Amino acid sequence: MKFLRLRLSGSAMHFAVLAATLVALILSSFLLLSKTQNFFRLKNTSQIEAINNLFYQLPAYLEDSINAKSENLIVNTRFWGGYFLNHAQAINGNSAFSKWALSGQLLKNRPSLILQDNFIPLVVAGNSRIEGPVLLPDSGVKPGAINGIYYSGQTAVYGSINNTNSLGFPKLDPTWTAYATKLLDYIPSSEDNSTINLTDLQHSFDAPTRYFYSPDPIEITQNIAGNVSIISNQSITIHANATITDAQIIAPTITVASGFNGRLHAVARDSIIVDTNSRLSYPSSLVLVNQNTTGFFGKINLNEQTVVNGNIIYVNNQEPESISSNINIPDTAVVNGTIFCQGAVEVSGTVNGTVISHYTMVNARGQKFINHVFGANLLSRNFPENVAGLPIANSPKTVALWLY
Repeated sequence: MKFLRLRLSGSAMHFAVLAATLVALILSSFLLLSKTQNFFRLKNTSQIEAINNLFYQLPAYLEDSINAKSENLIVNTRFWGGYFLNHAQAINGNSAFSKWALSGQLLKNRPSLILQDNFIPLVVAGNSRIEGPVLLPDSGVKPGAINGIYYSGQTAVYGSINNTNSLGFPKLDPTWTAYATKLLDYIPSSEDNSTINLTDLQHSFDAPTRYFYSPDPIEITQNIAGNVSIISNQSITIHANATITDAQIIAPTITVASGFNGRLHAVARDSIIVDTNSRLSYPSSLVLVNQNTTGFFGKINLNEQTVVNGNIIYVNNQEPESISSNINIPDTAVVNGTIFCQGAVEVSGTVNGTVISHYTMVNARGQKFINHVFGANLLSRNFPENVAGLPIANSPKTVALWLY
Protein backbone atom coordinates (compact mmCIF):
# COMPACT_ATOMS: atom_id res chain seq x y z
CA MET A 1 0.00 0.00 0.00
CA LYS A 2 2.82 2.31 0.83
CA PHE A 3 4.44 1.60 -2.53
CA LEU A 4 1.13 2.36 -4.28
CA ARG A 5 0.75 5.67 -2.40
CA LEU A 6 4.30 6.68 -3.38
CA ARG A 7 3.64 5.77 -6.98
CA LEU A 8 0.39 7.76 -7.03
CA SER A 9 2.19 10.75 -5.44
CA GLY A 10 4.89 10.55 -8.14
CA SER A 11 2.31 10.39 -10.89
CA ALA A 12 0.52 13.39 -9.41
CA MET A 13 3.79 15.28 -9.33
CA HIS A 14 4.52 14.51 -13.00
CA PHE A 15 0.99 15.56 -13.94
CA ALA A 16 1.32 18.80 -11.96
CA VAL A 17 4.65 19.59 -13.68
CA LEU A 18 3.16 18.77 -17.09
CA ALA A 19 0.11 20.93 -16.40
CA ALA A 20 2.28 23.80 -15.19
CA THR A 21 4.42 23.50 -18.33
CA LEU A 22 1.36 23.52 -20.58
CA VAL A 23 -0.03 26.56 -18.78
CA ALA A 24 3.32 28.34 -19.12
CA LEU A 25 3.46 27.51 -22.83
CA ILE A 26 -0.10 28.73 -23.34
CA LEU A 27 0.61 31.95 -21.43
CA SER A 28 3.83 32.47 -23.39
CA SER A 29 1.96 31.91 -26.64
CA PHE A 30 -0.67 34.43 -25.66
CA LEU A 31 2.03 36.94 -24.67
CA LEU A 32 3.90 36.35 -27.94
CA LEU A 33 0.69 36.62 -29.95
CA SER A 34 -0.21 39.82 -28.12
CA LYS A 35 3.22 41.34 -28.80
CA THR A 36 3.10 40.21 -32.43
CA GLN A 37 -0.36 41.67 -32.91
CA ASN A 38 0.75 44.90 -31.23
CA PHE A 39 3.86 45.01 -33.47
CA PHE A 40 1.86 44.57 -36.64
CA ARG A 41 -0.80 46.97 -35.41
CA LEU A 42 1.83 49.64 -34.85
CA LYS A 43 3.51 48.77 -38.15
CA ASN A 44 0.20 48.90 -40.02
CA THR A 45 -0.64 52.21 -38.34
CA SER A 46 2.75 53.59 -39.29
CA GLN A 47 2.37 52.31 -42.86
CA ILE A 48 -1.12 53.79 -43.13
CA GLU A 49 0.18 57.12 -41.84
CA ALA A 50 3.00 57.01 -44.44
CA ILE A 51 0.47 56.33 -47.20
CA ASN A 52 -1.84 59.10 -46.01
CA ASN A 53 1.11 61.50 -45.71
CA LEU A 54 2.16 60.84 -49.31
CA PHE A 55 -1.28 61.37 -50.82
CA TYR A 56 -1.61 64.58 -48.80
CA GLN A 57 1.94 65.93 -48.93
CA LEU A 58 2.80 65.43 -52.61
CA PRO A 59 -0.05 67.62 -53.95
CA ALA A 60 0.87 70.28 -51.37
CA TYR A 61 4.55 70.00 -52.34
CA LEU A 62 3.78 70.29 -56.05
CA GLU A 63 1.66 73.39 -55.48
CA ASP A 64 4.24 75.10 -53.23
CA SER A 65 7.55 73.21 -53.06
CA ILE A 66 9.18 75.78 -50.75
CA ASN A 67 6.60 76.20 -47.99
CA ALA A 68 5.34 72.59 -48.20
CA LYS A 69 8.82 71.02 -48.06
CA SER A 70 9.04 68.18 -45.54
CA GLU A 71 11.87 65.97 -44.29
CA ASN A 72 9.41 63.07 -44.38
CA LEU A 73 8.79 63.44 -48.12
CA ILE A 74 11.40 62.76 -50.79
CA VAL A 75 10.46 63.77 -54.35
CA ASN A 76 12.44 63.06 -57.50
CA THR A 77 11.26 64.48 -60.82
CA ARG A 78 11.81 63.54 -64.44
CA PHE A 79 9.49 63.61 -67.45
CA TRP A 80 7.03 61.47 -69.38
CA GLY A 81 5.56 62.75 -72.63
CA GLY A 82 4.23 66.26 -72.04
CA TYR A 83 4.15 65.99 -68.24
CA PHE A 84 6.40 65.89 -65.20
CA LEU A 85 6.92 62.39 -63.77
CA ASN A 86 7.29 62.47 -59.98
CA HIS A 87 8.50 59.69 -57.69
CA ALA A 88 7.48 60.45 -54.12
CA GLN A 89 8.48 58.54 -50.97
CA ALA A 90 6.82 59.27 -47.62
CA ILE A 91 8.61 58.16 -44.45
CA ASN A 92 6.95 57.63 -41.07
CA GLY A 93 9.19 56.12 -38.40
CA ASN A 94 10.51 52.85 -39.78
CA SER A 95 7.83 52.67 -42.46
CA ALA A 96 8.02 54.08 -45.97
CA PHE A 97 5.63 54.23 -48.90
CA SER A 98 6.39 55.33 -52.46
CA LYS A 99 4.25 56.22 -55.46
CA TRP A 100 4.62 57.59 -59.00
CA ALA A 101 2.50 60.43 -60.37
CA LEU A 102 2.20 62.53 -63.50
CA SER A 103 1.88 66.26 -62.84
CA GLY A 104 1.62 69.56 -64.68
CA GLN A 105 1.12 73.25 -64.17
CA LEU A 106 -1.70 74.38 -61.89
CA LEU A 107 -3.44 77.33 -63.56
CA LYS A 108 -5.68 79.42 -61.35
CA ASN A 109 -7.99 81.94 -63.01
CA ARG A 110 -7.15 80.04 -66.20
CA PRO A 111 -6.92 82.17 -69.36
CA SER A 112 -8.67 80.97 -72.50
CA LEU A 113 -5.98 82.51 -74.74
CA ILE A 114 -2.42 83.77 -74.29
CA LEU A 115 -1.03 85.30 -77.48
CA GLN A 116 2.57 86.44 -77.82
CA ASP A 117 2.98 90.14 -78.60
CA ASN A 118 4.09 90.22 -82.25
CA PHE A 119 2.63 93.72 -82.75
CA ILE A 120 -0.40 92.26 -84.55
CA PRO A 121 -3.88 92.58 -83.02
CA LEU A 122 -6.18 89.59 -82.59
CA VAL A 123 -9.09 89.63 -85.04
CA VAL A 124 -12.25 87.67 -84.18
CA ALA A 125 -14.46 86.67 -87.13
CA GLY A 126 -17.50 84.52 -87.89
CA ASN A 127 -19.27 82.74 -85.04
CA SER A 128 -16.18 82.52 -82.82
CA ARG A 129 -16.58 82.77 -79.06
CA ILE A 130 -13.83 83.48 -76.52
CA GLU A 131 -14.86 83.09 -72.86
CA GLY A 132 -12.58 83.73 -69.91
CA PRO A 133 -9.54 85.93 -69.24
CA VAL A 134 -7.14 86.57 -72.15
CA LEU A 135 -3.58 87.89 -72.48
CA LEU A 136 -3.13 89.66 -75.82
CA PRO A 137 -0.66 91.81 -77.74
CA ASP A 138 -0.51 95.48 -76.86
CA SER A 139 -2.54 96.19 -80.01
CA GLY A 140 -5.47 94.31 -78.43
CA VAL A 141 -8.45 92.67 -80.13
CA LYS A 142 -11.06 93.74 -82.64
CA PRO A 143 -13.98 92.18 -84.54
CA GLY A 144 -13.44 91.51 -88.23
CA ALA A 145 -14.45 89.43 -91.23
CA ILE A 146 -13.06 86.63 -93.40
CA ASN A 147 -14.48 86.16 -96.88
CA GLY A 148 -17.29 88.55 -96.06
CA ILE A 149 -18.39 86.72 -92.91
CA TYR A 150 -18.31 89.17 -90.01
CA TYR A 151 -18.05 88.51 -86.30
CA SER A 152 -21.48 87.67 -84.92
CA GLY A 153 -20.87 88.18 -81.18
CA GLN A 154 -21.78 91.17 -79.02
CA THR A 155 -18.26 91.64 -77.64
CA ALA A 156 -14.91 90.40 -78.92
CA VAL A 157 -13.98 88.65 -75.64
CA TYR A 158 -16.34 87.52 -72.86
CA GLY A 159 -13.80 88.04 -70.10
CA SER A 160 -11.01 90.30 -68.86
CA ILE A 161 -8.29 91.45 -71.27
CA ASN A 162 -4.69 92.04 -70.21
CA ASN A 163 -1.44 92.61 -72.04
CA THR A 164 0.80 89.56 -72.50
CA ASN A 165 3.92 91.59 -71.74
CA SER A 166 2.56 92.57 -68.33
CA LEU A 167 2.76 88.96 -67.10
CA GLY A 168 5.21 87.48 -69.60
CA PHE A 169 4.72 84.76 -72.19
CA PRO A 170 4.91 81.31 -70.50
CA LYS A 171 8.13 79.33 -70.95
CA LEU A 172 8.43 75.56 -71.01
CA ASP A 173 10.82 74.00 -68.54
CA PRO A 174 14.16 73.96 -70.46
CA THR A 175 15.05 70.61 -68.90
CA TRP A 176 11.81 69.17 -70.27
CA THR A 177 12.54 70.65 -73.72
CA ALA A 178 16.00 69.03 -73.70
CA TYR A 179 14.41 65.73 -72.63
CA ALA A 180 11.82 65.81 -75.47
CA THR A 181 14.51 66.68 -78.04
CA LYS A 182 16.79 63.90 -76.83
CA LEU A 183 13.98 61.35 -76.99
CA LEU A 184 13.79 61.71 -80.78
CA ASP A 185 17.46 60.73 -81.16
CA TYR A 186 17.42 58.00 -78.53
CA ILE A 187 18.26 54.44 -79.52
CA PRO A 188 18.10 51.92 -76.66
CA SER A 189 21.43 50.24 -75.95
CA SER A 190 22.18 46.67 -74.97
CA GLU A 191 22.12 47.80 -71.34
CA ASP A 192 18.52 48.98 -71.63
CA ASN A 193 15.55 46.72 -71.03
CA SER A 194 14.92 46.57 -74.79
CA THR A 195 13.48 44.20 -77.38
CA ILE A 196 12.41 44.37 -81.04
CA ASN A 197 9.45 42.03 -80.57
CA LEU A 198 6.33 43.98 -79.70
CA THR A 199 4.03 41.93 -77.46
CA ASP A 200 1.19 42.53 -75.00
CA LEU A 201 2.66 44.02 -71.84
CA GLN A 202 1.72 45.77 -68.61
CA HIS A 203 4.80 47.20 -66.95
CA SER A 204 4.95 49.03 -63.60
CA PHE A 205 6.63 52.40 -63.13
CA ASP A 206 8.38 50.88 -60.11
CA ALA A 207 10.54 48.90 -62.59
CA PRO A 208 13.00 50.31 -65.16
CA THR A 209 11.42 51.51 -68.41
CA ARG A 210 10.79 48.76 -70.94
CA TYR A 211 11.74 49.67 -74.54
CA PHE A 212 10.49 48.35 -77.86
CA TYR A 213 12.72 49.62 -80.67
CA SER A 214 12.87 49.21 -84.43
CA PRO A 215 14.69 51.14 -87.19
CA ASP A 216 11.69 50.32 -89.40
CA PRO A 217 8.02 51.40 -89.27
CA ILE A 218 6.01 49.94 -86.36
CA GLU A 219 2.32 48.96 -86.48
CA ILE A 220 0.74 48.68 -83.02
CA THR A 221 -2.19 46.33 -82.51
CA GLN A 222 -1.17 45.00 -79.09
CA ASN A 223 -2.26 45.81 -75.52
CA ILE A 224 0.45 47.99 -73.94
CA ALA A 225 0.23 49.63 -70.51
CA GLY A 226 2.53 51.44 -68.13
CA ASN A 227 6.23 52.26 -68.13
CA VAL A 228 6.84 51.36 -71.77
CA SER A 229 8.48 53.37 -74.58
CA ILE A 230 7.94 52.30 -78.19
CA ILE A 231 10.51 53.83 -80.58
CA SER A 232 10.82 53.78 -84.36
CA ASN A 233 13.35 55.59 -86.56
CA GLN A 234 10.69 56.01 -89.24
CA SER A 235 7.01 55.91 -88.25
CA ILE A 236 4.49 54.42 -85.83
CA THR A 237 0.84 53.68 -86.58
CA ILE A 238 -1.53 52.93 -83.71
CA HIS A 239 -4.48 50.91 -84.92
CA ALA A 240 -8.01 51.12 -83.54
CA ASN A 241 -7.84 47.58 -82.10
CA ALA A 242 -4.77 48.44 -80.01
CA THR A 243 -5.09 49.21 -76.32
CA ILE A 244 -2.52 51.70 -75.04
CA THR A 245 -2.49 53.08 -71.52
CA ASP A 246 0.19 55.60 -70.43
CA ALA A 247 2.94 54.36 -72.79
CA GLN A 248 5.29 56.71 -74.68
CA ILE A 249 5.21 56.52 -78.49
CA ILE A 250 8.30 58.04 -80.15
CA ALA A 251 8.94 58.40 -83.90
CA PRO A 252 9.43 61.06 -86.60
CA THR A 253 5.80 60.56 -87.72
CA ILE A 254 2.98 59.14 -85.61
CA THR A 255 -0.54 58.27 -86.79
CA VAL A 256 -3.43 57.39 -84.50
CA ALA A 257 -5.89 55.45 -86.65
CA SER A 258 -9.58 56.26 -86.88
CA GLY A 259 -11.63 54.94 -83.96
CA PHE A 260 -8.76 54.52 -81.48
CA ASN A 261 -9.58 55.01 -77.80
CA GLY A 262 -6.80 55.13 -75.20
CA ARG A 263 -4.38 57.18 -73.11
CA LEU A 264 -0.90 57.81 -74.48
CA HIS A 265 2.04 60.18 -74.86
CA ALA A 266 3.27 60.78 -78.41
CA VAL A 267 6.55 62.54 -79.19
CA ALA A 268 7.38 63.24 -82.86
CA ARG A 269 9.57 65.40 -85.09
CA ASP A 270 7.64 65.70 -88.38
CA SER A 271 3.95 65.02 -87.83
CA ILE A 272 1.29 63.68 -85.50
CA ILE A 273 -2.09 62.80 -87.01
CA VAL A 274 -5.05 61.83 -84.85
CA ASP A 275 -7.60 60.41 -87.26
CA THR A 276 -11.38 60.68 -87.30
CA ASN A 277 -13.48 59.57 -84.31
CA SER A 278 -10.50 58.93 -82.05
CA ARG A 279 -10.47 59.74 -78.36
CA LEU A 280 -7.41 60.27 -76.15
CA SER A 281 -8.24 60.15 -72.44
CA TYR A 282 -6.80 62.44 -69.76
CA PRO A 283 -3.93 62.82 -69.21
CA SER A 284 -2.64 62.24 -72.75
CA SER A 285 -0.05 64.38 -74.53
CA LEU A 286 0.91 65.09 -78.13
CA VAL A 287 4.37 66.65 -78.49
CA LEU A 288 6.09 67.73 -81.70
CA VAL A 289 9.66 69.08 -81.58
CA ASN A 290 10.76 70.93 -84.71
CA GLN A 291 14.43 70.13 -85.34
CA ASN A 292 14.57 71.88 -88.72
CA THR A 293 16.72 75.03 -88.61
CA THR A 294 15.04 76.93 -91.46
CA GLY A 295 11.56 77.64 -90.15
CA PHE A 296 8.25 76.28 -88.86
CA PHE A 297 8.03 72.66 -89.96
CA GLY A 298 6.00 69.78 -88.62
CA LYS A 299 2.34 69.67 -87.77
CA ILE A 300 -0.05 68.21 -85.23
CA ASN A 301 -3.32 67.57 -86.99
CA LEU A 302 -6.59 66.47 -85.38
CA ASN A 303 -9.21 65.21 -87.79
CA GLU A 304 -12.98 65.56 -87.49
CA GLN A 305 -14.86 64.17 -84.46
CA THR A 306 -11.60 63.77 -82.51
CA VAL A 307 -11.36 64.43 -78.75
CA VAL A 308 -8.03 64.98 -76.97
CA ASN A 309 -7.90 65.31 -73.19
CA GLY A 310 -4.55 66.63 -72.03
CA ASN A 311 -1.63 68.64 -73.46
CA ILE A 312 -0.77 69.44 -77.09
CA ILE A 313 2.71 70.98 -77.48
CA TYR A 314 4.61 72.28 -80.52
CA VAL A 315 8.25 73.17 -79.74
CA ASN A 316 10.25 75.41 -82.07
CA ASN A 317 13.23 77.62 -81.23
CA GLN A 318 13.89 78.91 -84.77
CA GLU A 319 12.77 82.17 -86.34
CA PRO A 320 10.32 81.40 -89.16
CA GLU A 321 10.86 82.34 -92.78
CA SER A 322 7.08 82.19 -93.17
CA ILE A 323 4.16 81.44 -90.89
CA SER A 324 2.08 78.31 -91.39
CA SER A 325 -0.23 76.40 -89.06
CA ASN A 326 1.55 73.91 -86.83
CA ILE A 327 -1.45 72.74 -84.80
CA ASN A 328 -4.81 72.28 -86.51
CA ILE A 329 -8.11 71.82 -84.64
CA PRO A 330 -10.96 71.42 -87.19
CA ASP A 331 -14.66 72.24 -86.77
CA THR A 332 -15.85 69.14 -84.90
CA ALA A 333 -12.67 68.38 -82.96
CA VAL A 334 -12.49 69.09 -79.21
CA VAL A 335 -9.49 69.62 -76.95
CA ASN A 336 -10.02 69.54 -73.19
CA GLY A 337 -6.75 70.80 -71.75
CA THR A 338 -3.87 73.03 -72.81
CA ILE A 339 -2.36 73.84 -76.22
CA PHE A 340 1.13 75.36 -76.32
CA CYS A 341 2.53 76.40 -79.70
CA GLN A 342 5.81 78.14 -80.54
CA GLY A 343 4.33 78.66 -83.98
CA ALA A 344 0.78 79.13 -85.24
CA VAL A 345 -2.45 77.45 -84.11
CA GLU A 346 -5.42 77.14 -86.44
CA VAL A 347 -8.60 76.51 -84.45
CA SER A 348 -12.08 76.24 -85.88
CA GLY A 349 -13.16 73.65 -83.31
CA THR A 350 -13.48 73.84 -79.52
CA VAL A 351 -10.80 74.18 -76.85
CA ASN A 352 -12.05 73.84 -73.29
CA GLY A 353 -9.01 75.10 -71.41
CA THR A 354 -6.16 77.29 -72.64
CA VAL A 355 -4.46 78.11 -75.94
CA ILE A 356 -0.94 79.56 -75.59
CA SER A 357 0.60 80.48 -78.94
CA HIS A 358 2.93 82.79 -80.83
CA TYR A 359 0.23 83.22 -83.47
CA THR A 360 -3.29 82.15 -84.36
CA MET A 361 -4.17 81.87 -88.01
CA VAL A 362 -6.88 80.99 -90.52
CA ASN A 363 -6.37 79.51 -93.99
CA ALA A 364 -9.25 80.51 -96.28
CA ARG A 365 -9.42 80.38 -100.08
CA GLY A 366 -5.68 80.38 -100.50
CA GLN A 367 -5.09 83.26 -98.09
CA LYS A 368 -3.43 83.28 -94.68
CA PHE A 369 -5.02 85.47 -92.02
CA ILE A 370 -2.46 85.92 -89.21
CA ASN A 371 -3.74 86.36 -85.63
CA HIS A 372 -7.30 85.66 -86.72
CA VAL A 373 -9.79 83.17 -85.29
CA PHE A 374 -12.81 82.04 -87.29
CA GLY A 375 -15.49 79.75 -85.90
CA ALA A 376 -13.38 78.90 -82.85
CA ASN A 377 -14.68 78.27 -79.34
CA LEU A 378 -11.99 79.08 -76.77
CA LEU A 379 -13.60 78.46 -73.40
CA SER A 380 -11.96 78.51 -69.97
CA ARG A 381 -14.60 80.06 -67.75
CA ASN A 382 -16.00 76.78 -66.37
CA PHE A 383 -12.89 74.63 -66.87
CA PRO A 384 -11.72 72.84 -63.66
CA GLU A 385 -8.70 74.51 -62.06
CA ASN A 386 -7.21 71.24 -60.80
CA VAL A 387 -6.58 69.84 -64.31
CA ALA A 388 -2.80 69.52 -64.73
CA GLY A 389 -1.34 71.53 -67.57
CA LEU A 390 2.06 72.06 -69.16
CA PRO A 391 5.61 71.31 -67.98
CA ILE A 392 6.24 74.96 -67.08
CA ALA A 393 9.29 75.77 -64.96
CA ASN A 394 8.98 77.38 -61.52
CA SER A 395 5.21 77.23 -61.38
CA PRO A 396 2.65 75.63 -59.05
CA LYS A 397 1.78 72.09 -60.16
CA THR A 398 -0.92 69.55 -59.52
CA VAL A 399 -1.23 65.78 -59.84
CA ALA A 400 -2.64 64.62 -63.17
CA LEU A 401 -2.61 60.88 -62.48
CA TRP A 402 -1.39 58.48 -59.79
CA LEU A 403 0.52 55.71 -61.54
CA TYR A 404 1.11 52.06 -60.74
